[in-house]
Amino acid sequence: MVAGAIRVGPQSGHSSGHHRTAAMAKTILTDAYIRNRPRPAKGNAIDYDTETKGLAVRFTKSAGAALMFCYGSSVAGGSARRMVLGPWSPASGRSIASVLPAMRKEAIRLAGIVAEGRDPYAERKAEAERLAAEREAERIERERAAAEAEAARSAEEARLTVSQLLALYLDPEEGATLTSDTLRRTRRRANRYIVPALGNRKADTLEQGDVLNLIKPLRRAGKRSEVVHLVSLISGLYTWGLTERHLAKEKNPAGGILAILDKADELPEARERALTTAADFRAFWCITDPFAEVPPAKRMNRDVAECLRFMLYTGARPSEAAGLRWVEVDMAAAVWNKPKQGEGRAKSKRGDTLPLVAPAMAILRSRHGNASDYVFPSGRSRRIANGGGQGCLTANRLATGLREAIPYLQSQGVEPFTPHDVRRTLATGMNEIGVSSDVVERTLNHAMGKLKKTYDKSRQTRIRRRAMTAWADYFAEVVRTGKTIDDWEDDALPQTDNVLQFPAMPRGR
Repeated sequence: MVAGAIRVGPQSGHSSGHHRTAAMAKTILTDAYIRNRPRPAKGNAIDYDTETKGLAVRFTKSAGAALMFCYGSSVAGGSARRMVLGPWSPASGRSIASVLPAMRKEAIRLAGIVAEGRDPYAERKAEAERLAAEREAERIERERAAAEAEAARSAEEARLTVSQLLALYLDPEEGATLTSDTLRRTRRRANRYIVPALGNRKADTLEQGDVLNLIKPLRRAGKRSEVVHLVSLISGLYTWGLTERHLAKEKNPAGGILAILDKADELPEARERALTTAADFRAFWCITDPFAEVPPAKRMNRDVAECLRFMLYTGARPSEAAGLRWVEVDMAAAVWNKPKQGEGRAKSKRGDTLPLVAPAMAILRSRHGNASDYVFPSGRSRRIANGGGQGCLTANRLATGLREAIPYLQSQGVEPFTPHDVRRTLATGMNEIGVSSDVVERTLNHAMGKLKKTYDKSRQTRIRRRAMTAWADYFAEVVRTGKTIDDWEDDALPQTDNVLQFPAMPRGR
């Protein structure tokens, strides 16, 4: 089929005005004839070929011409059709091959269609419409595919890598609520283990097997505590990511791994150290007395020593006690108003009004007016840590103080202990002297169960003050006499409201 625009219409459509058609001539169409035939001054003229039925050429005043196929009205609904087959140019038969043979062939083909009672123009129009529809469908499909590709690209870009998820998680402002000390340790472990091995992976592609492979070297090295810390880090990272909708996949790759380690007996033993014996109590009292007449080999810093004693009487966490601010203390009411939020503050995210017993108040009074915002300031601290910021003790300083006391403790046959063991000592001692577990849990400010948290709004301040006073008196009595509760006869232990009472030991140094 000869390519070309289709312009077709009834003869009457060219019979008036500027487009009047001149008288039609019949001749054998050749390139020479078309080239030399005079052009009409205006309008157009159509000459028919005498060799091929329906083949014609239309002339206008230009040098070119248009070859057409014309056919009758029997198949065209009563109208004569003129179908443009293609252009003729003066170069035809000269610098380029003649177009006439192809036009004759096309005219013969179209005449055969007409002879069959079909309308070639209608068929060509229908074919053109079909092709146009196909092209439109292809265009729509291309646009749809492009939109899907763009959406997939955007979705792929939106999928966070493990490193990107960690950066969000560890952001001090927008990330997870972590104390500065926890944040520092978490960032160190992430940069040491997770980022080098998994940082470039898409976070939602991690599986349990990836985490098991990550911790395999640590398991082989027997670093059980580090394994648990790393697994807990990943678990917390993904729990936070799902909660904050940074991840769409409802699957935590660290899930079930602690159970696997437990089954393989690879979990570290839970720390159970608490000061319970008279030797423990007396050793603690000695190392935390910077003015002792016979001090340990290395005298403990007074700030560290008094902070550890304060922990013994309050059961505070190391970071809570180290970062204690004066604004949190009500000296008149003898209470510590613990904030529920803030760096290194209440782990349970629940504020508390903790009674302060006489020995704890004595420590505070001796330090009152120290020209600092903090009860236990430290000139060595120049960074924000454990909720204290610049100029306060840190949990690490407390731990260092106890580590430096290890030689003395060992010389006394006392097992070394940590700052958190001091907190555990209060809980153990209060239970030992008969304080109810509920009062102990309240004193430690542990998170309560859902039902109790919903309905029990009491602070138990009075009850806790009496219980904590009993604990302080018991500790002092053991230090004074060298006898613990196991050394006393039951009938020698007066009780009031299920709390043992002990004679007060003279306080001070």
